[in-house]
Amino acid sequence: MVRHIHDEAGKYGAGAGLGLGLYIASAIVSAHQGSIEVESTAGEGTTFNVRIPLQVAAVAQKS
Repeated sequence: MVRHIHDEAGKYGAGAGLGLGLYIASAIVSAHQGSIEVESTAGEGTTFNVRIPLQVAAVAQKS
């Protein structure tokens, strides 16, 4: 995942990296062994799907 920014020439690019919000979401999901999927369509918008398994937390508590 990358964040796109507007540069001086009026173009968009991935030079800014993830951005704080995506970085935090990615760290939380990774810590819980989950996944983030993204679907983006011009004119329709962007959808993020976050999945965090419930069973991983239960197994961690038993250990």
